[in-house]
Amino acid sequence: MSGEKKVTDNRERLENVAQKAVDGVMRRGASGVRARAGMSRSVSLAYREGRPERVEESRSRSLTLWLYVDGRYTTCETNNFAEDELERFIDTSLRLARSVEVDPDRQLPDPELYLADELPSEEELELYDASMSGIGSEERHRIAAEIESEVRDRVDGEQVLSVEAKYEDSEGASVLINSNGFIGRHRGTQRWGMADVSLRDGEDRRPSGWAVAGSRSRTGLANAESIARGAIAAAEARVGGA
Repeated sequence: MSGEKKVTDNRERLENVAQKAVDGVMRRGASGVRARAGMSRSVSLAYREGRPERVEESRSRSLTLWLYVDGRYTTCETNNFAEDELERFIDTSLRLARSVEVDPDRQLPDPELYLADELPSEEELELYDASMSGIGSEERHRIAAEIESEVRDRVDGEQVLSVEAKYEDSEGASVLINSNGFIGRHRGTQRWGMADVSLRDGEDRRPSGWAVAGSRSRTGLANAESIARGAIAAAEARVGGA
């Protein structure tokens, strides 16, 4: 994510999209609506035989509506935030909502239950680490390569059939607005390291095991040795099994 605009920098835009959706739905006569606008980005890679086997980057965005119309309820989703498309999406969603069976027990929560003033702060939740935006290609490849190397260094080469090491990091942001007064904002980061190992066990058996570690912060991910030991232990526990 290094050197690029962070997904989490789009929170103001996400809030605008969600609010426009709420306003548009209510103008058209709905009883209530919940709108959630979100964006995410992830980068992942896999290593085999000491070299990258796969490198992938993905981005996504979505607007989801939970519609309460004339005692009816439905949900709809789009990934197009363009204003003219948003208007069409709202019209189509309301037509769909009005076509389903009545469901009178579906409704937004009572505003008296909203605890906005009592929620923990973003810092207290520790879901987001701004330094994750500094992760670059070199760091990602280094971690995946280290995980694979740790596995191979700890198992007899004649016993190993295959080793795959994976690394992924991601960030996301979202805004949720209820038409009866609630607004929630979220952003988060995470990173993962994983090892998957298959062993020889006689002529026919191929016991395998895996281990994964995750963290919300850049510094919190378990080291490569720990991940490797976990995967090896899981595979070895199946050696000689029925």
